[in-house]
Amino acid sequence: MATTIFHGKRSSGSFTGLTFKILSWTLIVTCDMAEGSIMDVSALGPTKHWKEYLPGFKDWTATIECLLPLAGMGAMTIVGTEAELTITVTDTGARLYKGNAICTGIGPSATSSTIGACTLNFQGTDQLEENANV
Repeated sequence: MATTIFHGKRSSGSFTGLTFKILSWTLIVTCDMAEGSIMDVSALGPTKHWKEYLPGFKDWTATIECLLPLAGMGAMTIVGTEAELTITVTDTGARLYKGNAICTGIGPSATSSTIGACTLNFQGTDQLEENANV
């Protein structure tokens, strides 16, 4: 049975009306954990002293490396801006990540042997939707 996979060869993204060609991207989703361990006299032995945890608030961040257009992206103006961030992984829109985020940083770069690129960092401000258009 074939497994469906995805890759980043045709990824694109958008934020504040800007659309950009993505070279690479990373999403990190985390969950705060609260320790809920209670010492009990019945737990008298090393095999009974395991900590217990409870899940708390979820959070996400994104780092995107994209092509830098010749005219630039107006990038300095998007730092600190909150808007909807979308990451489309294939040209058919088969996998999409979407959520409101604040652009927390930008890093344009270029070398003598590559085209201009830009790294964008985002902090999610609400739920991240996966496969949002499916």
